[in-house]
Amino acid sequence: TEIESYITLSKAVSKNEDKLQLKKENNYVDERYNELVEYFGSDKNIPTAQKTKEISDDISKYNNLKNQSETIQAVQLSNQEDGKKTKLSIALAIISIVSLILGIILLKSFSILTVVLFVIGGILLLAAGFMYLINMVNIKTNKANNIDFEQLQKDQTESLKLQKKIETFISEFEDIDTEYGVAINNIIANRKEFEKIKQQISINAEENKTLTDSIKEDKSKLEKYLAQFNVEEDNNLLEQLTFLKQTIIDIANLKEQLKKEQEELDKFKKEKNFDIKEESIANVDINELQAKEKEYQNLIDEYREYKSSCIAKISKIQDDISVLDDLENEKEIFEGNLNTLNKELNAVKNAKKFLEIANESLATKFLDPMKTGLNKYLKLITSKDFENLQLDTGFNISFEEYGKYRAVDYYSKGYKNTIDLCMRLALIDSLFDKEKPFIVLDDPFVNMDETKVENAKQFLQELSKTYQLIYFSCHKSRC
Repeated sequence: TEIESYITLSKAVSKNEDKLQLKKENNYVDERYNELVEYFGSDKNIPTAQKTKEISDDISKYNNLKNQSETIQAVQLSNQEDGKKTKLSIALAIISIVSLILGIILLKSFSILTVVLFVIGGILLLAAGFMYLINMVNIKTNKANNIDFEQLQKDQTESLKLQKKIETFISEFEDIDTEYGVAINNIIANRKEFEKIKQQISINAEENKTLTDSIKEDKSKLEKYLAQFNVEEDNNLLEQLTFLKQTIIDIANLKEQLKKEQEELDKFKKEKNFDIKEESIANVDINELQAKEKEYQNLIDEYREYKSSCIAKISKIQDDISVLDDLENEKEIFEGNLNTLNKELNAVKNAKKFLEIANESLATKFLDPMKTGLNKYLKLITSKDFENLQLDTGFNISFEEYGKYRAVDYYSKGYKNTIDLCMRLALIDSLFDKEKPFIVLDDPFVNMDETKVENAKQFLQELSKTYQLIYFSCHKSRC
């Protein structure tokens, strides 16, 4: 029990050593601390929360001043535009009056020119009046007509001071081109993370110190305990304790064995009457006793040989019985497998029969219509006749060229895509001879050149007369 407690302590030491090693290897906190120190320049250059809040408030104030200035500039620009429109309305009014005066002068002649002058003068006068009224309304409704230019100058000066202060602060940590709000948020986030990392480093250091002290103290207890015994110090503490435990167990077992043997010896001496006095055996013939001992020993050897022979025969018979049992079991297994295989064979034969029937049905029902449809759609897309194509029951396609049939893989990727599309459409024609389904096409012409894409577009127009099409494409050139 005592050694078990020390073994438990040794395991705890090993566990703490592993935990300490794992903490040392997991150096993410230290790496992140170094990254943040590099970000801020040094661990003494970390801005305070008060400083970052001050800069954040300055950024908000700077943005407000900037927005006000931009609003005033926009109003000034609007006023300038209104002034130009007013001048334009006055110019139109003058031109209209001149046109009306000329019309009055030429009124006596009553020519087409007179009518034109009156019409032009009237239109221009109406336009000038309308523009003038609109400008007056805009001027009256504009809230920024009375601009405090002195205050505007102060705001701009304040805005420049704030901008310089903000950029001076941000440039220590962030790219100066970064938007101020984003930059200050990054600085605040990194400052908060640095504080947490620094706190975590302190916690880790305290935990490591606690573990180290605990390991050192526990090892000292173990070494002091083991120093009492003669164990090999080359082994680790747990191995020494385990050896010590096993040694004590062996001693206890040997004591128990010695006790039993002593009891057997005492029993034997009692049965053989070895406790008699020495004078009672003074006339015993030693040679006679030795001769009998030899005779009895020979008998014992013979019986031992006979016993060994019987044991060997029994063992062989048991082995034969075991083999026989195994063979019986294998026989039952093989018979079960044979029944299963016979059932599977019958199933395969039936399946083969039905597949042959289905193959014949497929060849007569689908292959000819699909071959016709395939030829039809290929001709629509490529403008070529494919009467030489062959289609087998596995829906494998080949084309005859120069007296030799070539598989689809012989052709380009764009041609194979075209053949696959036409194959699907031919299958749809064969399956849906009454009700027509809708068809979804997901960019099927991506591997075609420009000429074939134009044919494919015309093909889609022709196909849409029979089916409802949903066509997806990721490029305008294929639409």
